[in-house]
Amino acid sequence: MSNADTGSSDNDSLSRGGFAAPQEPRARNSTAAGVTMMRIARIPPTLAPPSVGALVRGAAAVMRPASYRGRLVRELKAIFPSTHPVPFASGRAALATALMLSMRATGRRVVVLPAYTSFSVAAAAAAAGARVRLCDLDPVTLDFDRRDLRGCVDDQTAAVVLGNLFGYPSAVWDLDWVRDAGALLIDDAAQALGGVDRGAPVGGRGDLGVVSLGRGKCVTTGDGGALLVHTKDLRSYLADQRPRARVLGFKEWVVACAVQASASPGLFGLMSRLPGTRIGESVYEPEFAIRSAGASTNGLAHGLAARVSQERDCRAAAAAGWALALEPCGLIEHVQPRDGAEPAYLRYPVVATDPTVRDRISTKLHDVGFPYVRSYPTTLGGIEEFRRGWCEDRRTPRAEFLAERLLALPCHRAVSVAHIERAAAALTNPVSPSAEPPGLAKTLVSSKV
Repeated sequence: MSNADTGSSDNDSLSRGGFAAPQEPRARNSTAAGVTMMRIARIPPTLAPPSVGALVRGAAAVMRPASYRGRLVRELKAIFPSTHPVPFASGRAALATALMLSMRATGRRVVVLPAYTSFSVAAAAAAAGARVRLCDLDPVTLDFDRRDLRGCVDDQTAAVVLGNLFGYPSAVWDLDWVRDAGALLIDDAAQALGGVDRGAPVGGRGDLGVVSLGRGKCVTTGDGGALLVHTKDLRSYLADQRPRARVLGFKEWVVACAVQASASPGLFGLMSRLPGTRIGESVYEPEFAIRSAGASTNGLAHGLAARVSQERDCRAAAAAGWALALEPCGLIEHVQPRDGAEPAYLRYPVVATDPTVRDRISTKLHDVGFPYVRSYPTTLGGIEEFRRGWCEDRRTPRAEFLAERLLALPCHRAVSVAHIERAAAALTNPVSPSAEPPGLAKTLVSSKV
């Protein structure tokens, strides 16, 4: 239904998300259609679709790979001028290679990972054969708990992986001591492409960087990723780590087309109900191929550097909308960026002061078209297979606190002001017995974390 049909703006119309406009229905049938569409429509958890032009070039790259060879590398060099990008088929393949390179360069085997992050990080560490120490997080910033990090790094540590969770840059300005201890810093920008920390692009800091271009990331090419090597000394270790197998990447192109289609909440709602889509699931899969990016990725990377900036601006606007709309909502706290950080806002994280409140908020948001607001269901230490096979025995109570309370709200071009207002209105009804919100600091103390 177009704006001309309804006489309403984008924020009120069905065209921006399938929600019924706040106006008198013209007829009984149109009301029924609006309710049906509202029930079908879903807002994707993340969305950064390639342009139609990029899709066309992706298809052309499958048929004529040589014509597009090197396009992804050139686009990444535009974002990270002083780095050496190596394309991979996925971000986790790039991270696994970064970990293997770190272990080879240092002669050590232990890597430090954030205790609460994507399960793909755990899968990459397992694929690399690393011994893992999980570091606790600060629930206020989602960055490493500095005291716990000191206890994780020793003379056996090969690398520390910066998580940059949900696009919030992890700080590096106070981590010179990590390098002094002989460990490398890996700046994992899988969730933070477009983020900036004190003028430096996330992914471009430390010794190595990782970029992911999968369907749920800041910008997508269907799949794909890259290892960013920042120092010449480390390039000499690349010879044995470079991926050799090459594919045309038709599957990646199909995924990119599906991401483009999911910009319509109605169509996304239908697609997300198909079996096997696994949207919103956290899956630990350590068995995966470490290979070069498919040929289609080079075509789909058309305009990538510009898209990174454009998508980041869209997400920042949505994040500002969430911050304003949820200000009156007690019993949640907003995550705070570190000083000097400009988040990429892959999603907008908030922390409920009680797990029951988190569950009730999640249910209310599900009812108005936001079914994917819960984040990772457990810490990496809660993945039994990973813990038994690769992790040292360490408690991370603050990360467990986040796993029980965190909500991650969508921030992308398909989230309109009307969607945010509808969600905020759904939360104005009490979600917990009336009480003065205790604040995150008091909640942490009362929870003994």
